[in-house]
Amino acid sequence: MITHNHLELLKRIKKNHTVNLGKQHIKLLQFISNFYKSTRYSRYNLESVYEKNQDLHGFVNFLKEELNVTEEQGIQPMVANSTRVKKFIGKLIGEITTEFYEVVRKETARLGLFTHEVTTYSKAYKIFVAKEFTFEKERHLQKEILILLHSGKLDDGMTRLIKSIEPLPLENYNSTEYIRFLMDIRNNNNILDEMESVLEDRSMTKERCEQISLIGRDDLYFPEEDEDFEDL
Repeated sequence: MITHNHLELLKRIKKNHTVNLGKQHIKLLQFISNFYKSTRYSRYNLESVYEKNQDLHGFVNFLKEELNVTEEQGIQPMVANSTRVKKFIGKLIGEITTEFYEVVRKETARLGLFTHEVTTYSKAYKIFVAKEFTFEKERHLQKEILILLHSGKLDDGMTRLIKSIEPLPLENYNSTEYIRFLMDIRNNNNILDEMESVLEDRSMTKERCEQISLIGRDDLYFPEEDEDFEDL
């Protein structure tokens, strides 16, 4: 809403509580406040079509000033969404939100309320309780699991099911690109086009669809090792 003013909220909270925020935090809150005050709603005006993207320019300038990163050439100002940038923004927002959460936690304890409670292992838990502001651990675990699955050391019903399915002849990209797609389906949507192209030449049978749909389900019973999946 246009009435959102994060700095005013911070000012009101600091009248009764200690909030430890630095210059970078205040600068980011100022940028967000300016966005809600003017930039967000100016987009509804026809004049905005001919104006530069204020919030994009402002955010890129913020990163350039605080991280000394280089702006990339293009129609719009850009800064590479690097691991360094992600860590910086995650840490900055994490520190702001956890400072406010600590105020909420103390006040709810004083008033005998439970509004500070969050579901264990939820995203809120990860930020407010575990104080983890990136998904580095989860991404590392994804890669460890990929290594384990490829090693063949797991021999259970699910791995035997996967081995029993003939792979599609995908070959337009190297293994790195396919792994990147596994890690994040937003990476390289051309791989979807490749799959659709392959399936134009060889139709997806009902049996294959049913087999593929079983992968990853946790409500399955698998036969013993001497039984065949085809006999199910």
